[in-house]
Amino acid sequence: EAIREFEMLSKQNPSDRLARTRLIAAYQAMNRTADAQRVLDQALKNNRKDLDAMLQRAEISLNSGKFEQAETDLNEVLHLTPNSSEAHYIRAQLYRARAQNLVYRQELSEALRLNPDLLPIRLEIAESLIREKQAGAALEILDAAPGGQKNLPAAIVERNWALWAMGDMARMRKGIDQGLARQRSTDLLIQDGLWKLRNGDYPGSRVSLEEALKLDPTDLRALSGLNQSYVAQKQAAAGMEKVKEYAARQPQSAPVQQFLGTVLVADGDRNQARTAFTAAQKADPKFVDAELSLAQLDLVDGKFDGARKRVEAVLASDRGNKIAPLWLANIDAMTSNFHSAVQQYRRVAEENPSNAQALNNLAYLLAEYEHQPDEALKFAQKAVELTPASAEYRDTLGWVLYRKALYPSAVKELESAVSGGDNARWRYHLAMAYLKAGDMDRGRATLQIALKQNPNMPESKVAQEMLIQRK
Repeated sequence: EAIREFEMLSKQNPSDRLARTRLIAAYQAMNRTADAQRVLDQALKNNRKDLDAMLQRAEISLNSGKFEQAETDLNEVLHLTPNSSEAHYIRAQLYRARAQNLVYRQELSEALRLNPDLLPIRLEIAESLIREKQAGAALEILDAAPGGQKNLPAAIVERNWALWAMGDMARMRKGIDQGLARQRSTDLLIQDGLWKLRNGDYPGSRVSLEEALKLDPTDLRALSGLNQSYVAQKQAAAGMEKVKEYAARQPQSAPVQQFLGTVLVADGDRNQARTAFTAAQKADPKFVDAELSLAQLDLVDGKFDGARKRVEAVLASDRGNKIAPLWLANIDAMTSNFHSAVQQYRRVAEENPSNAQALNNLAYLLAEYEHQPDEALKFAQKAVELTPASAEYRDTLGWVLYRKALYPSAVKELESAVSGGDNARWRYHLAMAYLKAGDMDRGRATLQIALKQNPNMPESKVAQEMLIQRK
């Protein structure tokens, strides 16, 4: 009925852009994207410089995954009105969808510079900075807000998250109290619960988190915090029962059922976890996380064909999914289909050069099975550059250097890997690198430790034969 009214008003006043905007919003609310597109295409046919229509069409294209079409419209708008804060904001969302995080934040900053009163953009910049572990910069952005905005609940909440990330619990406590004095919102109650949890007040934490769940029973932050409050007191079973209790109250919430499944997996109960993931899938057939979790269980159970079918089904229904192609590559690698895995990892790395896991796995397979250590080196180095704390990625880099016969450099990286994780394969790699570098004593000692950890790995025989040859 609303759409019929908006259609009539727009038809009676074809030059009224506000009426058209209301109609477009109504179409989108009803998932009638084609109708919204038709109206905008006609408006632009009548007036090629109708910037409102161009921006709305760009936004629809972006939401539909038509990134090139969205970019064309946005470039045209910014060519005609370079100071359009709205256009810069939508272009920021385009970069975010493409996982180009640096330019995403640059565009957000430009939108805010053009209109400093836009609090939602300021909050989004702060949230992005917190995700990138730049909480201090986020706090500066928030503190630069116009005076009246600083005391708004949304600004207080985001400022509290920045202080949480900085570990400034005293100032966060003041912010929480200030916010709760204004309203007992879900966000502020969760912050209160998490603050008390970190400070050892487990009963108080549960009171706040359960109040938050009364306001929004599907908020996973509150449910996760509630579970953690029991785990922190070494009452994991009680925490699990609480999660089950809340999940039973929300059978139609796919995220809640998914969370229950995740907790059950961590507890080692794969059968019940599968039931929970299946319930999530039933609650929302388009909830791809549940399908991927079921695929993960299939992999653990050795059901590789089932896992592949599930992942392929996710891709069929969601072509833009970023996780499924990586999982297909992982399945190929796990089933020793290394050539196909290399091709899959390469595609993932080309589409997302910041995917450290794809880069790392591609590097290892290139060096180990494709005999291309030179090409492997650049991918291994990039993976370590993106995630320097990963012992696994250090091991891959070290092994690639080993394959290139750069033994001293290999030793350095493999020592770093072994110091960061207790893994038998990494120790075998390090033992072989020591032996090749001529350090017999360390090679022998490291090999003995690896043999005690796992004497049945393929690397065991290779390393022992190498030691015999070096004697």
